[in-house]
Amino acid sequence: MASVPDPQTACFPLIHADAALDLARAVLAQALTDLKPSADPYVRASALRFWRNERGSLAWWCGLLDLDVQQVQAHVARRYPEVLAPRQLELDLEVA
Repeated sequence: MASVPDPQTACFPLIHADAALDLARAVLAQALTDLKPSADPYVRASALRFWRNERGSLAWWCGLLDLDVQQVQAHVARRYPEVLAPRQLELDLEVA
């Protein structure tokens, strides 16, 4: 005779968790796309601030994906060195 598992301890597929992880990955992918030189200057400046973790958002998204923020930043900076320091255009476009 089979027993019914206790619903509080049964392991069910985490459909919602997978969707949340997919969303987090998509956010990072879009932020990386926004770094391309062909992107709108305001969007690109916003993406640069995101990758610098100026407001803590990168750390939050990396936390969802269990990624190390410094490693992610280093990886992005190898492809886009301007992530490391603001340029005058970004400073001109900065919103308070």
